[in-house]
Parts: sequence; C-alpha cells; structure tokens
Amino acid sequence: MLSIGQNEKGGAALGADICWQPDNMAHARQNKIGCAIRSKRKALGLTLSEVAARAKTTQGAVSHIERGVRKPSAEMLARLASALDCSVDELLTGLVLEIKEGAYMSRIINAVKVFPPSIQKQVADYCDFLRHQTRMSSKKPSER
Repeated sequence: MLSIGQNEKGGAALGADICWQPDNMAHARQNKIGCAIRSKRKALGLTLSEVAARAKTTQGAVSHIERGVRKPSAEMLARLASALDCSVDELLTGLVLEIKEGAYMSRIINAVKVFPPSIQKQVADYCDFLRHQTRMSSKKPSER
C-alpha cells in the first residue's frame, strides 16, 4: 500500500519513491535524478551512509543530491550508479527498475569484492556446495 508523507522540501512524497512539490514543479523535474537515486537506494534497503561509502563520497553529498540541493557531476553520477547497482541511464531518465529475482547477485558480488582472495574462494566453494544441494533436493529419491 502506498502512503503519502512529506519530503524534505515540505512537498508530498508518495510511497517515499515519488518526489512531488506542487508549489515548484520545475524543481521537481530538475530533481528527477535525486528522486531516482533515493528511490533506488530505498529499494535496495541502503542508508545514505552505505551509498556514500560505496560511491566514495560523503553522506551529506548524497543527501544534497537526493534533495536537489546539489547537482551531481558526471563522475559522481557514475559512482552513484555503480553504488546503486544500476546504470547512469536509469538515474538520468528516472527509470528505477524494481528489484527482480536474482537482484541479490549484484549485492553479493559487491560484498565479495572487498574480501581477500582466500575468503572469496571459501564463498565460491560454499556457493558450489549450495548449488549441489539444490540439485540433489530437486531430484527424485530414485535418482539420487
């Protein structure tokens, strides 16, 4: 169910994913990028701090961009898109795609990237184990 709340500028925010300022529609159009960033961040369940860390910037910078106080540079936009596991085009057009089955893959890959190689191998081995278990459980008892 969608709810109507207020955004930081005092305008209505529907479901926290749609930015709308009835008193300043021009600002709302200009802040389409900020709305897309906020929507994608919330869909992924990330905090401002987490996105900032992934994008190698400050929490304040991400907040300012989301609220339309500041426009992101091309470099910043690319870093934010990477941090949010989406394309720059998605952010520019405001087309933030819903999380679909398999979307956890990008989260897993980003999480594993920071591990040392020995831990990455352990994670890969565990994934192989889980894949084998899944195959075995889907087979009929006579095929096992």
